[in-house]
Amino acid sequence: RITIEDLDDALDAIKYIAKLEPALQSKFMVDYGKRLCDRHPAEVTRLLINLCGRKVHRKVRPPAEQFVQIFLGKQRWLLEFLRDVVDQVPQESPVVYNMLLELYLTVHLYPKGNSAKGSTSRSRSGSRSGGMTIPDDKKLTKEQRQERDQNHQRAMQLLKSQQACYDVNQALVAAKTLRFEKGMIYLYEKLRLFGEILQFYMETNNYKRVIRTCINHGTSDPDLWVQALKYFAEKPEPCEDEIAQILDHVEDPKINLAPLMVIQILSAHEKKPFSVVKDYVIRILEREQDAREQDEQAIKRFQEETSQMRKEIEDLTTKPTTFMPSRDLMLPAVHFLCKHSYHEQVIGSRECPKCAPDYRSVMEIKEQVKQSASQHEQFFKMLEGSNDGFSVVAEYFGRGILELGDRD
Repeated sequence: RITIEDLDDALDAIKYIAKLEPALQSKFMVDYGKRLCDRHPAEVTRLLINLCGRKVHRKVRPPAEQFVQIFLGKQRWLLEFLRDVVDQVPQESPVVYNMLLELYLTVHLYPKGNSAKGSTSRSRSGSRSGGMTIPDDKKLTKEQRQERDQNHQRAMQLLKSQQACYDVNQALVAAKTLRFEKGMIYLYEKLRLFGEILQFYMETNNYKRVIRTCINHGTSDPDLWVQALKYFAEKPEPCEDEIAQILDHVEDPKINLAPLMVIQILSAHEKKPFSVVKDYVIRILEREQDAREQDEQAIKRFQEETSQMRKEIEDLTTKPTTFMPSRDLMLPAVHFLCKHSYHEQVIGSRECPKCAPDYRSVMEIKEQVKQSASQHEQFFKMLEGSNDGFSVVAEYFGRGILELGDRD
């Protein structure tokens, strides 16, 4: 205290504090760190890096956020302090990481020196972040742009780090406010806010990114395709290529966008020519025609098989059955209506040994179907999770699950 206040020898005071035990170093730096940093920021920064870094045992190591206020007005020294400490020792407080992220995104705006005041803070063009104005790229010098790009790379490494326990929502606010596009998109994806990503690209009229966002995330969120289609449909220009790409993808069964919805969206805008949807309509009609023909063939095949089965049942119940057993079959013999014959001593039951397994499988399936008739929650769960609810209902009707009980 005498060295600092009476003798006004800040450098000797820093050297003296550096020789003390960690607890006393922390105490003196909290009390006099700001005054010492104003005189010798480099020496104070090195002292605090050693104090909060791996050189000090973790049990007596103070948290880095305890000394942040020392660097008031010295953002570049604060960046060096936080960056080096975080590289050495992972911090438990999200405050450190969020502050480091904001410094990465803004430090290029501060002049290289001890003062935080600069010409950029008085710029009239750009966006504002807190009390600072973020200038447009044209207002930055070449050196500032290079430094910004380097720090943006470090910011991305920080966001992707497994050890960085930053507050995601606060980091997202910083990225949006400070126009850090890569970081903002990364955080949107991390939070699964795919609609926000699409909205950002639509606001910036980035057509390629709009399509790419739908391709990357449209399977898990099909509504992205609907938003993109409405976006291009409302544009004054035709946007035929972009609409064609969307129509090519929405035919995917995983997306399952109803053709009627597509037609309604595009037909709501008179300036859109029919050519943008012509090929799509043709493909839909051809696919529906093919499906109808396949269904008709299947219906015909099932009708023939059903008629054949009914005829066999009729013959078995009304006409005598002729058995043609092998000459090696010895009497007494047992003949089954399935046309299989066995010696009486071979038969262990009243079922055909060859057909019994298939019969039991059919009966088990029938019993399972009958039991599932009472599992209403499973039916509604399948109905809710399916892209084609009609198919689920049709399947249940086909199994006979939804049939009414026997009437008196």
